[in-house]
Amino acid sequence: SPLEPALRPCYERLARAAGLPPDRIVFLPAVRDEAGNLARYAVVDAVLDPMPFGIVKGALEPLQAGVPVVTLLGRRHGERSAYSILAHAGVTGTVAQSGREYVDIVARLAGDAAFRAGVVRAIRAGMAASPLVDLPAHTRALERAYLAALAARAPASLLDSGFGAAEVDALAAAAA
Repeated sequence: SPLEPALRPCYERLARAAGLPPDRIVFLPAVRDEAGNLARYAVVDAVLDPMPFGIVKGALEPLQAGVPVVTLLGRRHGERSAYSILAHAGVTGTVAQSGREYVDIVARLAGDAAFRAGVVRAIRAGMAASPLVDLPAHTRALERAYLAALAARAPASLLDSGFGAAEVDALAAAAA
């Protein structure tokens, strides 16, 4: 993006202030296709969830690639997105309770290969068993939600489609 060159000195200044040599930072160019985007995770050691508002896709993608995500647990919904994803994957070792702990986790991922390898193993196992990647279950739940909404708002449409009155009543009760 056009802002990247202008922001690089700022990021380098922040890195130096945190004791990280700027030459340890790699600036990856923006890509427009999904394959290129996912391929960038091959050179990423960890993803830092931005504060105060976390990101959903920016947490799911690296986890699917086996890359640790570090987040600071906030109070509001927008501050807890990455935490929710990590918890559903069973990987909470990179969830910080304070700013200091956030920095400590990042430093440990960067400097402790055994810790990072353990987090990566936990991510791979957790994502494989997670409801986050169970698309058939997600689809069934979404279908039930649509049916419940129809039962609550337009029960005649379900009756006309062959649903029995008891089924429609049960679906409407689920929507309430």
